[in-house]
Amino acid sequence: MTPILVPYSNIPYEMDNQSHGDIIMMTRKSVLTALIGTALTIGASASAFAATTFKLSHNHPRDHAVHQAMDSMAKEVRELTNGEVRIRIYPDAQLGTQRESMELMQNGALDMVKTNAAE
Repeated sequence: MTPILVPYSNIPYEMDNQSHGDIIMMTRKSVLTALIGTALTIGASASAFAATTFKLSHNHPRDHAVHQAMDSMAKEVRELTNGEVRIRIYPDAQLGTQRESMELMQNGALDMVKTNAAE
């Protein structure tokens, strides 16, 4: 085995039946693979962030006027932003009581909560 110095490193590398050119080729392949992986990740995340969805929770039933107004608001927001901003509504306390929904919002798991003044 012949010790060589790996580029950009002060650590000697023991060659075992590999030429210096083979090591450089492996390094180039590794860098190319990393660049392709990064590009794919960035491309995927860019398309994932094309539309933003906000989560809205309340404790009213679907036939309640408040829910119907929120549903109209969600549709209008979607139309005005060409679908880039969406609001997903969780009625009937699907995500928990008003207190639990407020805690979810404080923890960042929920974006908006409609609560009653009494609670």
